[in-house]
Amino acid sequence: MTLKEIKNLLRKNLKQTWGVAIIFGVVAYVVAINIPTFYSATSSLYLHNSTGVPTSEFTYDGYYTQLAAEGYTDTVVGLFDTPEFSQRVVRGISDGESLNNAEPKGLKVEKVAPQIISVTYVSDDEKIAQGMVSSAVNTSINLVDRLNQDDEVLFYVEVLEESPVITPIHYSPTLIAVITFGLVILFASGLLVVHTYLSGNDQTK
Repeated sequence: MTLKEIKNLLRKNLKQTWGVAIIFGVVAYVVAINIPTFYSATSSLYLHNSTGVPTSEFTYDGYYTQLAAEGYTDTVVGLFDTPEFSQRVVRGISDGESLNNAEPKGLKVEKVAPQIISVTYVSDDEKIAQGMVSSAVNTSINLVDRLNQDDEVLFYVEVLEESPVITPIHYSPTLIAVITFGLVILFASGLLVVHTYLSGNDQTK
């Protein structure tokens, strides 16, 4: 098919294509306005070696102290994936909060800097999001304190925020509807061209 034939085909079926796209766009809008607002709770943990030379001191001892703290940060990140940690997090949420949507596997834990860990949880319940992150932070502090009892090298977990930072996540129904409309136009047009080409029907005139 030539470009001119494709243009004629699309022009001939323009009303049908737009009609289908509008229907899908309206459906997407209706669905989008019923999507609840989600909340992202985030806390940052700073791990540093509290034994010996401060990591800020520019000496060999200070350098190796910092390396030890960076390595220990990876260890703490690994603690978040253990079953014991998950159980402690759930138990740590205050009794007044619903646990229906609380899922420890939903915790996103990442090392964002050599000695800084970011802990994030997203939920449609603001209290659950805040409770999960707060409990995860407290659990990590308790586990580090327990590990310090069996190790000569002592580490300290410092929480960089007074409380988890809550960020509402909103979805724009209009934007979702427009994107859906455009995608349906492209998909329907492509499907029409392919179908006409494969069937051999002359609908381009």
